[in-house]
Amino acid sequence: MKGFIYDGKSTDSILSSSSLGLCAFDSLDTVIGTSRENISGDISILRPIANEYGTTSTPLSFDYALYKMNEDSFTDEEQRIIETWITSPQFSKDLQIFDYTTKETTDIFCGKFISTEWIPLPDGWAGVKFTFQNNSAYAKKHYDYKYDIEWDNTIMLTCLSDELEKYVYPTIKVTKKEVTGNISIQNMSDNENKMTIKAYNGLPMQFDCLNCIPKDGTTNQIISYADLGWTDVGNIYWLRLLPGMNEINVSGGKFTLEVSFDAPYKKVGGWL
Repeated sequence: MKGFIYDGKSTDSILSSSSLGLCAFDSLDTVIGTSRENISGDISILRPIANEYGTTSTPLSFDYALYKMNEDSFTDEEQRIIETWITSPQFSKDLQIFDYTTKETTDIFCGKFISTEWIPLPDGWAGVKFTFQNNSAYAKKHYDYKYDIEWDNTIMLTCLSDELEKYVYPTIKVTKKEVTGNISIQNMSDNENKMTIKAYNGLPMQFDCLNCIPKDGTTNQIISYADLGWTDVGNIYWLRLLPGMNEINVSGGKFTLEVSFDAPYKKVGGWL
């Protein structure tokens, strides 16, 4: 049996009367895969082959339902609780589907519930059917790695991405364990590009490499580029991972390095 966590709340605890389970009230004849649109220029006599500009993908959406696992009907008050929970977020949030038996997360999506439909009973509601729209064409998997660095180390970091022609930008966190000084993180698999950081003893520093945001891990305040020792703003390298194995050289004394990222996961169906 599957449930999910959304906007910080779980199907296991959102109601005091019963846990909620995922189900399908109507049978599904097909399982939708990825839909893409090719973008290219026009073809003419002088240009028999169109210029290609890549592809755009249609966001994934799916329809399922929630019911009370004790098989009771929803009261009007419980209906309001569920409706408020899943339809209030105005921006995409992670939907983490988990298995009730193992308590392990099986799939992660990120999006919004865009419609609900309640099935009435004489004494309440049998359940709610919903449509969830993901903000990308597929699900994702989350990965966390932590390393204790002493002077110079080589890390072999595997990025299990199912999108083979795109980089994955991680969030990294470094905490210096000794005197303030520069540390370097060099991805030998990415043309030997290097990220050099002025790290401060005992200060956790977090770097959102996708959005290019450095933060103080204690106060969550943005760190200035000058405090990081970055002067050539136009030539800053933010760590990025290639699909597959990445050889990363790290140096700069004793510090902890934490790397986390979400990788595209092109699993089709099977969420129940």
